[in-house]
Amino acid sequence: DQADPAHAPPMFVFVGSFIDANAPQLLVSAMRKVVDAVPDAKLIMIGDGPLRQACSDMAKALNLADAVDLQGRHILERVAKRLQGVLAYVRHNVTTKTGDAAVTPMSMLEAGACGLPVIATRHGGIPELVIDGKTGLLVDEYDIEAMAAKMIELANDRALAARLGATAREHIAANFSLEQSIDGLWGIVRKVMG
Repeated sequence: DQADPAHAPPMFVFVGSFIDANAPQLLVSAMRKVVDAVPDAKLIMIGDGPLRQACSDMAKALNLADAVDLQGRHILERVAKRLQGVLAYVRHNVTTKTGDAAVTPMSMLEAGACGLPVIATRHGGIPELVIDGKTGLLVDEYDIEAMAAKMIELANDRALAARLGATAREHIAANFSLEQSIDGLWGIVRKVMG
């Protein structure tokens, strides 16, 4: 099913585990600046983990209780449905002090596949998935100011959001389809088998 960022409210969604490498608290922090610029902006956070309570507490402390909606875990069908009514998918992956890094998130692939622009960090394999300025927008790790600025930019420019989302859909279909993955694996198998 296809998202429609051109006509979506200024609503952003994060789907993932509430762990250090996903840094969900940095999205909550960015939302303070986003709401100051776009008062009706909302952040839906789907998932669970050790940082969920901290994100809830932080949202309350920053007067964002109405703007940040922590929804807990969802079944896959419900996540797919949630992706349809939002403006963009957001994720602020970081390399932690212990060197932990996140893998390329499946939810980010799903978001792009349904036509949502993605705002994320230059982290791990994400730049292969999100081409800055073409399929989404990238910021540096821990740059909350830039994350907020990109969210505000899309909230104020729905044509850009729609363009990025459409290109994301094409990019995912062309480069990350099941057939593509199977062909790539067979290529590796053939090389190994000699």
